Amino acid sequence: MVASQRIEANEPTESAPDVPHRRGPSRGLATTKTLKANRTNKLNVTISLDDLAAVGVNSEKFISEVGVVTRLNAPLEKAKWKEIDEAIKEKICDLTLKRFEVEDTPVIRKVIKSMANASYRNWRARLHQHYKIYKTNEERLANPPKNVSIQQWKTVMDYFGSDKFLKISQRNLENRKSHETPHVAGRKSFKSVSFDNRDMETGKKPNMQELWKLTHMRSNGSWVNDKAKQVDEDVSYLVNHFVEGESSNQLTSDEAFIEVVGEKSSANYGPKPIKTRVRIEAQLEKATQQRDEVIKDLKELEVRFEDQRVRQEDEISRMKTEMNAQKAEMDAQRAEMQSQLQNIMSQLHPNQAASESLLQAQGYCTF
Repeated sequence: MVASQRIEANEPTESAPDVPHRRGPSRGLATTKTLKANRTNKLNVTISLDDLAAVGVNSEKFISEVGVVTRLNAPLEKAKWKEIDEAIKEKICDLTLKRFEVEDTPVIRKVIKSMANASYRNWRARLHQHYKIYKTNEERLANPPKNVSIQQWKTVMDYFGSDKFLKISQRNLENRKSHETPHVAGRKSFKSVSFDNRDMETGKKPNMQELWKLTHMRSNGSWVNDKAKQVDEDVSYLVNHFVEGESSNQLTSDEAFIEVVGEKSSANYGPKPIKTRVRIEAQLEKATQQRDEVIKDLKELEVRFEDQRVRQEDEISRMKTEMNAQKAEMDAQRAEMQSQLQNIMSQLHPNQAASESLLQAQGYCTF
């Protein structure tokens, strides 16, 4: 019955307006294709404990996978991520980690949950966009989004039509009016863009103003809009403009950027202050990893030194054995030479040799 309802519901009605063509949510096909091409069960990905984000190779696939798993498992009946059962959140982590080679730690799981939270909010935002296409609930019910059951869609529709949501939606609309600066990063997070553009020798990442240019300037050198350009110019002005003779008043690029866009808006463009427990745990985990690496290096050095000591002892023992063997051989050669010399002497002076032999037998020394 549900299946037949779904088929009928997906048939557009005559009064349904033209639905704008938008890029749909990721289905994880790129990850699956890469796994098959590499003939492996998992893809390598780096989770930066400094940025608490996926960075580098396969980061976009990792983010996409979190979104796919979230949409398949997070119940739409819950209005907010925090209302979702913890067991479901852990399942999302488990399913994501099955396809990516990354250490399974509490901090990594919290990073995945944070990404899933963002994905869940974006998902519901897209559903709201679909909701607004139609004027009546009858039209909305007749045209549910893909991969959303009728029952789920009814629940979401009721929430979108509630007074509580309408107040929140109006407030968010007012807030967005002051943030009308699109970026060119696509699905990639700003943290990932920063990581990809770091200095390969020093590891230093772009400052806030440089990251602003990387995320708001097109490949042809033009800005996404005048507001983005104005932000860059204002930052440069503050950096270069200071009271002559009072160089201590000069702002750094990051300080000027925060001054221009505000502390809250600048949070995505540089290191965030350590305020949350997750960030503290990430620091502890990073310190633990560094400590473990040092311990590992020390153990490897100990093994190498021990191997070297054993080899040296073996070499010394071998040299002693060879010296003892050479000494024994030399002693044997000397004894043989003495014996041969005595035989020669006895043949040349038989009487003297006999006398010396007699005196030796009696305990006298001969010279």
